[in-house]
Amino acid sequence: MALAAVLIWGPSCWFGIFLGAFLINLTTGEPAFSTALEIAIGNTLAPAFGALMLKRTIGSQNFFRRGPYVSGYLSP
Repeated sequence: MALAAVLIWGPSCWFGIFLGAFLINLTTGEPAFSTALEIAIGNTLAPAFGALMLKRTIGSQNFFRRGPYVSGYLSP
């Protein structure tokens, strides 16, 4: 979900991904504050890096804007 959010809305949604991951990991009760922080950083960097690699591979076009391209049946 986070990768799709970064691909659709751009890198400006990184803070929401970080905050959501941090709060969820903090409220589970198991990890400590520092562990929840490290997990949230990883959960934020992974989709950002994935989006960067996908954009370099497919170009700067956002193929998720048009429905037929999502299924892979049509080539842009």
